[in-house]
Order: sequence, then C-alpha cells, then structure tokens
Amino acid sequence: ATSGLNAALVQAIGTSGAGVLNRGGVSNLAIVGSGLANTSMTGIKEAWTNRSVMRDVHFHGCYIGYYFSNVWQVVLDQLHAHGGGAEQNAIGFWGAEVDPSNQNNAVIATGCVAQDVSLYGYRLINANGSKFTSCEAGGGTYGFYCANPTTGTEAFRWAHFVNCLADTNTSHNWYFEKGSATSVKQFQLSNCWGGTSSTGHNFYFSGVSEMAMSNALAIASYLSSVRFNNSSRCRLSNSVLRDWNGAVGANPGIAVDNSTVIGITGNEIYTSTPGTGKAVIMTGTSDYATIVGNNLGASYTSIGANNQIANNTVI
Repeated sequence: ATSGLNAALVQAIGTSGAGVLNRGGVSNLAIVGSGLANTSMTGIKEAWTNRSVMRDVHFHGCYIGYYFSNVWQVVLDQLHAHGGGAEQNAIGFWGAEVDPSNQNNAVIATGCVAQDVSLYGYRLINANGSKFTSCEAGGGTYGFYCANPTTGTEAFRWAHFVNCLADTNTSHNWYFEKGSATSVKQFQLSNCWGGTSSTGHNFYFSGVSEMAMSNALAIASYLSSVRFNNSSRCRLSNSVLRDWNGAVGANPGIAVDNSTVIGITGNEIYTSTPGTGKAVIMTGTSDYATIVGNNLGASYTSIGANNQIANNTVI
C-alpha cells in the first residue's frame, strides 16, 4: 500500500455518486502527528468531497500533512507544513490517484507553504483542475513533483500554477514526470520561481505535452535551468534563466532532449559560470523547435532540419 494512506488525525471520506460530502471545513488548527517516521501518519485526509474549506492549518510531525483525492473545488487557504526535528513533515501536500471514471482532483490553494520537509513539498500525482497561487515549497528533496502515478495510469492535466516558488531543494525544484501516467499535458505555469537546486534542475519536464510556462525566474540551478525530455508542443516565453552551473557536465541553460515542437521565445538566458555549457542545446531526435527573440549569454546547438531560429542576440 502507498505510504500515508492508512490513518489521518482529521478526515472527511465520502464515496462516489450520492456519497460525496459537501461543504465541510476546518480552520485555525495545529495538527501534531507522531512523527514522519510513522508512514501511516496523515494530518488531514479528504476523499470524495465537494467545496470544503481548509483554512489556517499548521502541520507538524506528519508523514503527509494534507492528502486529497477525488475532490472538487476544495479551498486550501494558508495551510503550512513546517517544522524541524520531531516536528518535521515528510510530505506537505499529496494529491493522490483518482477514480479513472472521474479524473478530477481540484483544489484552489492559496498561500500554502511546505517548508523544510524531508521529501516532497507537493507530491501531485493528480491535480486535474487545481489552481495553486502564491504557494511555496523549499528545503526538501523536491519542491513540486507532479504526475508519475505510484499505481494506475491516471492523466495529469488542467493544473495552474501562478506566483509559486520552489527553491533550496536538493533535487529538482519543479519536476513533471510522465512515468506510468497516460499523459501529462495541458497545464500552465505563470510567474513561477525556481532557485538554488543543489543537485538537480530548476524546471524539469519529462514526457510532457501542451504545456505553457511564461514569466518564470530560474536562479542558481546545479544542472540546467530548464530541461525538456521526450516532450512535445511546449512553450517557454518571457522568462529569465540565470546562473545554472554550466561548468558541471557542460549543462546548458535550456536542454532539449528528444523533444519536438518546443517554443523558446523572448527569454533572457545567461550564466556567470558557463564552463563549456551553452544557452540552448538540442540533442537526440529533437526537431521543430522555435528559438526566436532570446538574449543568450552563450551560443546554442541546434539539430533538426525543421527548426526556426531567428532574431536571437548572443551577448
């Protein structure tokens, strides 16, 4: 069984159809679990609920702070998973697998924080229809780790991330991985930040399609600022990518690996530690890229006969 699903200190568990629970809520609560070593320890668990409101809840000492599955328009306002020592959490927020016939898992999360967790700030296996605004994940292994179901083959789609921050995580700050999902597509990141990953990328898209990211800021990644791997029809625009470590393994600012129809337009791409890394490097079977109107702090490597490259400034 998947860790963290067996017990919860507070829970609302409905069923499909007429058994859905409507308009519940919790506010102004501190939840203290028995410690992150107890993998069955969950703070709040919701499943098959509709329009509930969770406001101003703090999680301490939980394996999972907040768990949700098969929910509709649930409001999460100022939920915090934080703490050190005995009060540390393993995972801040877990968006679980859903019923394949439902395919919705929609929360409206505002100002939610997962700080200094041991594993994931946000582990979103399914967040279809969710909106995350001004949310933060820092000091863990991953910030936002999305898709790649632990069981089943659910799709990950229709999620929105606006003004969200992920930094000081040891691995990738933002990681969207298809894994065993049927698809990872049709989601958006606007005005999001990735900063200081000590071993990974700031933004890593693997097996992703039909994704748009704009006005991002990526600072001080150990590997590339942005990597597309086996992805298609994705767009990165009007973003600032700075100070990835091009001296380690010749990492580029943007890596395009075995990916097609990737749009890279209007970005500032520069590092003060270039080594032999370039601003953009395409590898493998990559083709049909659009690389237009970028300011590049280093040159680029293009492959594929169908690329469109124009009006880039190499400084």
